[in-house]
Amino acid sequence: MNLNDFIWSIPTLEVLKDQNLQSEEEVLRIMTMILISIHHLHSKNLFHGDIKPANIFFDKDFKIMTTDVGSLIYLGKPDEDELETSKFIVTCYTENYASAEYIDAVKNKIPLTREQLMKEDKH
Repeated sequence: MNLNDFIWSIPTLEVLKDQNLQSEEEVLRIMTMILISIHHLHSKNLFHGDIKPANIFFDKDFKIMTTDVGSLIYLGKPDEDELETSKFIVTCYTENYASAEYIDAVKNKIPLTREQLMKEDKH
């Protein structure tokens, strides 16, 4: 993404407020794009940790971009032996966009597994 793409990006909430989404098909198309974006991060072994409408943008071609990558955690390569037993300390969340388990883990510095983190991104 270059600077020009960012300048033209629009937060999803602004787009969704301006567009009167009339059909289930339109809503499903947008949700599918968001899920594909999250899946792409996960395919790169990245955990976002703060998925919410304010962190999802449309670019000028109406494609989804996720932002606020300050909470990204690199989870390691899938072929690493210790990956399944590794645990990660998470440090931030947004109220109303995180599960109770995740909030508890942040507040109490409880390490979470890769699977728990991936599940949270889909929460």
